[in-house]
Amino acid sequence: MTAGSILVVDDDDNVRDLVIRYLNIQGYETTAATCAEEALPHLDRRNLDLMVTDFKMPGMNGLDLAQRALASDPDRPVILMTAFADVDNARKSVFLGLYDFLIKPFDLSDFKKSVLRALDHRRLVLQNREYQLNLERMVEERTRALQEALDKLHRKVKELEGRDRINQHLLTVHTLEETLSAILEAVQSAIGLERAVIFLPDVSGQKLGPAAGTGVSAPEDSASPETLRGVSEAWIREAEVVAEQALREGRAVERKGPPDSVAVPMLRLGERVGVIFAQNPFSNRPLAEEDVQTLASLTAQAAVAVSDARLYGDSEKWRTALENLGNP
Repeated sequence: MTAGSILVVDDDDNVRDLVIRYLNIQGYETTAATCAEEALPHLDRRNLDLMVTDFKMPGMNGLDLAQRALASDPDRPVILMTAFADVDNARKSVFLGLYDFLIKPFDLSDFKKSVLRALDHRRLVLQNREYQLNLERMVEERTRALQEALDKLHRKVKELEGRDRINQHLLTVHTLEETLSAILEAVQSAIGLERAVIFLPDVSGQKLGPAAGTGVSAPEDSASPETLRGVSEAWIREAEVVAEQALREGRAVERKGPPDSVAVPMLRLGERVGVIFAQNPFSNRPLAEEDVQTLASLTAQAAVAVSDARLYGDSEKWRTALENLGNP
């Protein structure tokens, strides 16, 4: 492994060859150029660590070449050699950001120190940049992980709020219509759904029908069974197919969109109470795995609420029927 790659530019063959031989002895990989124009193609090399150039050359001078080199790679040092102790050129080299300015003839030990310092400087700059990139990458990864954790916590809080809303509903007696409305509100709030439809089996238990819905025509609107049955769009027919499959198989059935959709059965002690169909048709936001899991968690309580509401409705019918028998 070489100590570094150095481009030496000088129109003086003797000086150029002397510098090249000395650098090779020190273990450096060297490239020689007799003028600035010959050196220009080498400036795009990513493995070039340092450029040593004479100032006065035919055509483009060393300062102009140095400016081109720094534009190509600002972190690659440039050492300027000149036979003239020109204060103005020294000032220009500092202004341009050249690493060092050597007056010919120079002592090779001083030249060696200058090269070592320049290469060490480049190495430190590159290491610092790599460290900075790694640090930024690590901060980005940590931030992403923290955001994911916060998102999960937020989803869990929303899920618990939805479950609590259904639990509060279960504490009192409600009609089926009130129960379905409460379930839709809980589901929408917990997952941020744009559309949710509850399908319930008919009295025969053989056919599903839409019983309540929200987000049918616009986000957060609500729809009665009559409105849902009057919907002519293709999505409602697809929803019925997916819901029937979910109820038949007793598991969540997902369909990739756009928009994504999922149908989750409401199960209570083996009884298939109904199905909740969900999708985001207005934004086409995908349904994440966590959304499906949250919906599945809520449907377990929703099944209890629907069963209780139906029992209450049946008891009211029986009570009315008995009262009618007692009052001919």
